[in-house]
Amino acid sequence: MKAIDIVHAEIGTISSRQDGSVAFRVLTPELRPSEAGALLGWHGKACRVTLLPDEGMPEEVVTVWTPTGNIRRPVAASAPRCSCATSTKANPENLRTTTARRWKSLLTT
Repeated sequence: MKAIDIVHAEIGTISSRQDGSVAFRVLTPELRPSEAGALLGWHGKACRVTLLPDEGMPEEVVTVWTPTGNIRRPVAASAPRCSCATSTKANPENLRTTTARRWKSLLTT
């Protein structure tokens, strides 16, 4: 598996969860298909994340350690779902799945 270094990424939405964990989105610049495919390969994988400021040196580094396998993920069944067949709005979950499938097919051809 390839390591990925995204230079000039931006932290998007940050939310705390009931169990005390935190979820956040990382916004990237436009990616080439090979870069997007490498990133999509990380979906669902455990990894190490280091956040560094774009400019200058950090004042200090805060290390958060969690035993492997102790990451809590939201239960998919609790997420609201809509059907594209019965709704005029696009289902973002279907869009993500379709986009991931297309990127993977581009990399394998």
